[in-house]
Amino acid sequence: MRTGAVLGAVGLVVALGVAGGAAFYLHRTGAAVQRAVDPVGVAAPDLYPADTLAFLAVHGLDRSYASAEAWWRKFEGTAAFLALRRAWEGDRKQVPPVVSENLAAIEKEMARAEARFGSRPTTRDFFETYGRYTAVGLVPPEPGGSRPRLLAVVRLPGEGAATALRSHLEKAPEVRRGETAAGHAYPVFTEERADLGPVHYGVGGGFLFLSDAAGPLDAALDRLAVAADPKGPGRPAGALSEDPILKRVTPARWEDLRVAVYLKRAIKLSSWSPGLEALDRVVEEAFVLAPQDPAVAFAVNGSGDGAGRLRSSFAIGVPKPWTEALPAGLAQFQLQVPLPETTIRKALEPGLSRFLGKALWKEAEALLADPARVKRLLREAIPAEAGLDDELVARVPNDLRLLGELARGAAESVLYAPASGFAMAVKAYPAPDGSRSGETVYALDAGPDVVFVVATLLEGLRAQLADRSLPRAAPGGGALEDSNSWIVRESRPGALLWRANMERMREELGEKGKPGGPDTPMGFLREYIPGVLLAGGRLYFCLGPGILEEIARLHDPSLAGPGAPAPLSSDPVFAEALKAVPEGFQTLDYTRPAEWLEAISAGYRSVLESAAGSFGSRNPQEAETLRAVLGTADEVLRWVGRTRCEVSATYVEPERPSIRVSLLDPAAAGRGPELELAAAPSKAPGLLPAETWGLTLVRLDLGAAVAAVREAFLKRWPGGEAGWKKEGVRLDADPALVDAVVERLLKNQRGELGIAVALPKVPPESRELRGPQDAIVRAPGIVLFAEFRDADAAFAAVRLLLERLQADLNPRPFEERHRVFLRSGGRGEPPAGSMLTVGTVGPHPALALDLYLPVGGTEYAVPSLCVLERDGLLFLTNSVGTFQAIAAAQPGAEGTLAARLAAELPAGSLPGATSRLTLLRTDGFLAEARLYLEALVPMALGFSLGGYSERPPEERIQAHERGWTRFLDLLLDACSTSSWGVGASVQEGDRVRSTWLSIPDRKR
Repeated sequence: MRTGAVLGAVGLVVALGVAGGAAFYLHRTGAAVQRAVDPVGVAAPDLYPADTLAFLAVHGLDRSYASAEAWWRKFEGTAAFLALRRAWEGDRKQVPPVVSENLAAIEKEMARAEARFGSRPTTRDFFETYGRYTAVGLVPPEPGGSRPRLLAVVRLPGEGAATALRSHLEKAPEVRRGETAAGHAYPVFTEERADLGPVHYGVGGGFLFLSDAAGPLDAALDRLAVAADPKGPGRPAGALSEDPILKRVTPARWEDLRVAVYLKRAIKLSSWSPGLEALDRVVEEAFVLAPQDPAVAFAVNGSGDGAGRLRSSFAIGVPKPWTEALPAGLAQFQLQVPLPETTIRKALEPGLSRFLGKALWKEAEALLADPARVKRLLREAIPAEAGLDDELVARVPNDLRLLGELARGAAESVLYAPASGFAMAVKAYPAPDGSRSGETVYALDAGPDVVFVVATLLEGLRAQLADRSLPRAAPGGGALEDSNSWIVRESRPGALLWRANMERMREELGEKGKPGGPDTPMGFLREYIPGVLLAGGRLYFCLGPGILEEIARLHDPSLAGPGAPAPLSSDPVFAEALKAVPEGFQTLDYTRPAEWLEAISAGYRSVLESAAGSFGSRNPQEAETLRAVLGTADEVLRWVGRTRCEVSATYVEPERPSIRVSLLDPAAAGRGPELELAAAPSKAPGLLPAETWGLTLVRLDLGAAVAAVREAFLKRWPGGEAGWKKEGVRLDADPALVDAVVERLLKNQRGELGIAVALPKVPPESRELRGPQDAIVRAPGIVLFAEFRDADAAFAAVRLLLERLQADLNPRPFEERHRVFLRSGGRGEPPAGSMLTVGTVGPHPALALDLYLPVGGTEYAVPSLCVLERDGLLFLTNSVGTFQAIAAAQPGAEGTLAARLAAELPAGSLPGATSRLTLLRTDGFLAEARLYLEALVPMALGFSLGGYSERPPEERIQAHERGWTRFLDLLLDACSTSSWGVGASVQEGDRVRSTWLSIPDRKR
């Protein structure tokens, strides 16, 4: 749009604002003008013709503005506002030209209003004049005209505002009084504007009318006269209020309305401006949801039933329960349930109140209440040349308070806002070539506004992707008028769907008539072909044609009875899983592991099977290997099938544990190796240091699983083990290393397997962050551990691997290379290398690999890898301190994680025996962050003492150091939860039940 058009639009709005603003000003100052026209109680649609093309009505913006104005007044008192105002008044050259032009236009209109009425309208004047009751519409062209005309109607505040406005319009020199039409007695005025042309005003019945043509204005005033006539029908005939489309959404009492929008299909904006032709196409495409209606309408009511909810003139349907809207046989189903705001607030408000009651906020408020202290801190932090004067300094506490209020409001909005219903599902479908493909759907609850926008965008995209040069033949032999778009739209009973045009894709890919096997692009991509379905107030985005079709059929009301598609609620496995978790959940996750693995791997498997057949004649050995691998994968899937399904649920209430239940198939016992062992007391917590803040372990028998996989592979290889030894693929690896990994580590593992994270112990010499090594010793101690049948053999295997790594890293011993470097006076590049130490720590075998990484000059960063064997477990960690703590620990005694948990958690919080265990103290993240942040305090002094041109006094340096340390303490305390997250799993018959709960420690 040209700048002139922009200015014209701005001027039109400003003209409306000036007139109404002046009326409000005169009313507010009590102008003594005799009331000439009595207010008329009439709804805005009564004042518009039945053939109105577009209509917008707004009520109650004055109330919204009052709230916004309160925030604005707070902002006006901040230093940020003062700085911005000074910058604006000082140099406007930095403002973009288009903004400057529009601001200049507004300033011009404000000056005209001030000269005409003796007062400049304020923002409050504008909102209190128009926000109470305003309507703007486009009406058809006048006879002989070519473009729609604008008509605006504003209910003026107070009884005297209309008469006051009429009086001043009569006195304005640039406004002339028009002739009153025969149908009404209300005065009309015309103002010639160079940028807009003639602007016509009408005043009557407590309303201000504005139009860019005289005819629509007189017609509106005629309808007002009918409504005002006490002897007349009361409601004018042929008005927009009689439109059945608008009636569907507006309340019985017009005063209850908040917003109403009406749009007619017949609107032709291109008659106004040829450049708006594209917008006409958008309007036409928007009617895909209401193909039989001449118009669409939306409304939001401010009171009564459905207050605050958007209503539409077209039906989007009532959402079905998710279990009725999605098909049976799903391999995976995830659901987010929209809980009421009251439920969310009740559950989360105590936690937010506890956070807001922390000492950080109390001390911050005490600081802001001490202007002298704030002033001193700012003067010490900001150099004098920055221009921070006393007025700005005095306002800074207002900035901080406002930021705090905004942050709190934002936090409450995020925490308490009810999320929309959302679901994701995966299902495997048979393909034409006999394989199976996994197809996915993402779905969410959508209001009429989202449905309308999505449908409009999809229709626009379908039109854009059309190729009218490729019409297809009609069934009767004639030409079928079809754009042959890449997107096809279908109207189904109860649903509207858009899908990729498969025929067009086959034509473009040159696969017309092919079966679409896995070796073709269409075969490989078929599970990713997208489609969108709108049905029952929901939006479904599908990847795959099968699931799109099945969901569409589930929404078809004509498909009922025995032949109806089966919904998820009829799936007996899902029904059993749903009963295994308590009701009232916020999220639900349901998976059938075997079917899910098959679904997500189906496409890749088809490609691999095709590849095995295609190069089998060229490389039979690799083809046999691939077939054996695929057969082994089938065997593993059968083992996984022993878990019929897994279902988990989470709850918004902090005191309710999240739960996960695995339903096992008793008939499948013995079908494969028992990978997960029975519950037993955990050994690792009794050896890990008390500084451990994260732990997850599971009791596994990898040895049995590896042996079973090996057996499954060899029985599918021609000739079995003997044939594999004779003709199998040879790995380019040292047999000793293969034996160490497979035999002494993988096949040897049985018992606990897990990972832990511990807070490192920083030595006194590294308290200051002076180099990379000081950062390394602050890194969290990561501990990998595993239990073995023969821990000595496992330790020997790890030693062999590290010795080979040491040899590869150091073809020439690092100590020797480093001595040569030092004798040369440090000339050249310092050598990198490693040193391996093997020995014992007490009675426990141990080894350590130190990596020497040069960081400049003769300085090195030395990360370490430490290994320790004790009590049948092998521990591997990057932290020397953690390594030493594990070696010195007395099982379960003071200084271990087990002892800490016994002291901090209520009795009975941890089960005596588990097959899986997870522990997490989120405060551990804070303690880890503190190790780095406290080392930055000396650097922070440069920020808070930057206002001194010379070295600050020593007492101020010490005071600021104490202040930063105190701030760090308060900040970490504010984020602290003082609780442990505890997750444990125990098998109960044919079910494995896992729970996760946040448990406050005894200190909270």
